[in-house]
Amino acid sequence: MSEPHEPDVSLLLVGPTGSGKSRTGNTLVGLQRFLVSHQPDSLTRECSCADAWLNRGSQRLRIRVIDSGGFGDSELSDDQQLQHLRGFADLSPCGLNVVFFVVSTGRWGRDVQDALRLFFGMCGDELIWPHTVLVVTKCGPNPSEVEDGLRRSEAFNRWVHCFQGGVICIENEAADAREQLVQHMFTCLEENNNTKWSNENFRAALRWRELIEERIARLPPYMQVAPQLRLNALLHGSEGATRAEVTRTLETQENQLEDDQRRACEIDEGNRRLRQEAAEAVAHADKLQRGLTFAIVGGVAGCAAVACQPIAVLVLGAEEAAEDAGPNVPSPGSPTRSVDSSNGQSSPSTEEVSSSSPSSSSDNHSSPEQSSSSSIHSDEAIEVCEEHLAQRAEQDLDEEIRGMEQHLAATH
Repeated sequence: MSEPHEPDVSLLLVGPTGSGKSRTGNTLVGLQRFLVSHQPDSLTRECSCADAWLNRGSQRLRIRVIDSGGFGDSELSDDQQLQHLRGFADLSPCGLNVVFFVVSTGRWGRDVQDALRLFFGMCGDELIWPHTVLVVTKCGPNPSEVEDGLRRSEAFNRWVHCFQGGVICIENEAADAREQLVQHMFTCLEENNNTKWSNENFRAALRWRELIEERIARLPPYMQVAPQLRLNALLHGSEGATRAEVTRTLETQENQLEDDQRRACEIDEGNRRLRQEAAEAVAHADKLQRGLTFAIVGGVAGCAAVACQPIAVLVLGAEEAAEDAGPNVPSPGSPTRSVDSSNGQSSPSTEEVSSSSPSSSSDNHSSPEQSSSSSIHSDEAIEVCEEHLAQRAEQDLDEEIRGMEQHLAATH
């Protein structure tokens, strides 16, 4: 099964500068998708690709044609050539089905052999040979004669074993050129059982792409758009699309996400502190309220006890005096009686009556006055105590509330 961005068939065009790679690519695609130069210098200096749909029996396949660009450019060093050539791995990271090594008629000199050594040296093994086809362009009206002459060349015969996919000579302007190229491509696919050749460069490109896709998937959907577009542009060979551009766009979105998450954490922490401070303020206010209630109740009870203490002392003193006097001693204010000898009745002594009456009257009037005075003093003391405690508690509560409001205002 093809990968999400992977075509059904990947075909690479490679060869020395000016050999006709871009024109051959246009012939395969059926459209003018690659820039063509009539000068011997390379016009295409970067890898590019074009996709086309081709019918193969009942199948409809998406074919990706990759132009290796300035491969073999004399202005580039060998390291730059290798680095440049590795660029097509990003366009087909799962490997290549077919390689068209393109040379032009009459050019089988040093530049072609240098390009062959560079390409097969980059591939690193012989497994690429069954997938490689030699395409000779600019053959004119008699391609078969060109092929016969080529096979008699000693230089060609030293390299022919590398082209196990076959040899084809064409003229790109011919009417049947596309049909010949497509047929040879399908023949090469069948001989290799539709397998793809790959090496460490391609595997590294595939790992890089998978890593980038995983990083993109971890972003929120609205942040995935920009890096995904950059990646798609690279995978489709759009002009100016590079790995560095994809990585830079992705890192920008990741940094933005990190900043957003940090700000969200700071906001959550601030809200948590506000909720905690509010809960502490409510708990403190409740504590003050309970303390105020207990203070008022305790104050009232204390005032009542103080006010009633004189009365309790008087009552207790009277009871103790009565106990000391005994049962035959009249209580203060009771009249004395004398016995009349004539009739045997006792009568109160006039002297005793006269002397006891003022005392009795005085005793009878002094007890209610003392009780009334004690009650009045007790009520007034309770009221004064209650008012004082209420004022103090209200002042303390106001000060606590103002302190909490100032603290919250300073915090936020």
